[in-house]
Amino acid sequence: MDQTPHEDPSRNPAEPGRSSRGPVDPRGMTPPPPPPPAYMPMYPPPQPARRGGIASRVMTGLISSLLIASLVANIYLGAYFAAMVSGDIHESVYEKGDKTQRIVVLPVSGLIDDDSARFVRKALKALREDLPKAIVLRVDSGGGTVSASDRIWHELKTFRKETGVPIVASFGSMAASGGYYISSCSDKIIAEPTGVTGSIGVMAPIMTFQGLLDKVGVTPEVLVADGSPKKDVANNVLRKWDDNDRAEVKAMLNHAYARFVSVVAEGRAGHLTDDEVKQLADGSVFTTEQAITNKLIDGEGYLEDAINEAKQLAKIGSTVSPQVSVIGQAQPISLLNLIGWHSAPAAAIDSQSIQRWVSELQTPRLEYRYTVGF
Repeated sequence: MDQTPHEDPSRNPAEPGRSSRGPVDPRGMTPPPPPPPAYMPMYPPPQPARRGGIASRVMTGLISSLLIASLVANIYLGAYFAAMVSGDIHESVYEKGDKTQRIVVLPVSGLIDDDSARFVRKALKALREDLPKAIVLRVDSGGGTVSASDRIWHELKTFRKETGVPIVASFGSMAASGGYYISSCSDKIIAEPTGVTGSIGVMAPIMTFQGLLDKVGVTPEVLVADGSPKKDVANNVLRKWDDNDRAEVKAMLNHAYARFVSVVAEGRAGHLTDDEVKQLADGSVFTTEQAITNKLIDGEGYLEDAINEAKQLAKIGSTVSPQVSVIGQAQPISLLNLIGWHSAPAAAIDSQSIQRWVSELQTPRLEYRYTVGF
């Protein structure tokens, strides 16, 4: 009889004594296979934030503040250099239309002074580089200094003569004295129904302070060289004025008045004679209706009517809608302007400002200006 033991088919040859099917359930059922081994997560779990010290937090805040300040400074400098490149005169669209048939509104409002004259000069210089078809001089002013008014008149007259661009003056609520002076060279003058104009004349507002200084116990002394005894005549408001002072200023006023009359006579030639201008040039103020009757202006109307008049003078077709823009002074660059806040700069008061004010008070100021009261 063969004594070779028979191999149990239920055992794994590689592991003697174990069944190839794994352990056998006593009830005769094979248990399910074991679960697969657990895998490591792709990312490590978040670690709790470590709290730094006070120095770390201060350093982080400082770096953030520096980054914000750098960003603001870059924006500010970019805007500043953009303004430097573009200049301080700009045009804004008032009515959309054909850009090749552009009409520009040039505003002169408030007191006419050196700043007004500089603005008009810069504006006309910019317009020479891109000529419009016509200019509407929008005036809402009671006048100002003699010299500033005369410079604006000269700039407008020269521009009109050299470029051939027609100019229509449009009067708002007031275009008196210097406001009328600067407009007299226009091709047409249109005034609003409720406006006032005229006041052709010259004055010099002067105040003397001797009575006030006597009350406070101040005695001013003004010395002049032996060779210029008239240096103090009509040039010292710290004392009471005499007839010599008044006569000196009157001579200057009469010269400026003759200039005013000649400018108006030149501008209104064909409408008024020299004698008629002299009769009207007594300082009287006229309503729009009176000014039309006296031929100081050409008609009644609002800004839109003046624009239409300019369109006709420029020979722009009736079917064409020209673009109308307003030329003005660019806003100064500042951080407040960049965030949309616009306000008038506060005037600095220092020793130089006080000296300048005192000097201006001591100098007679000739004015083409209409004032209600003093």
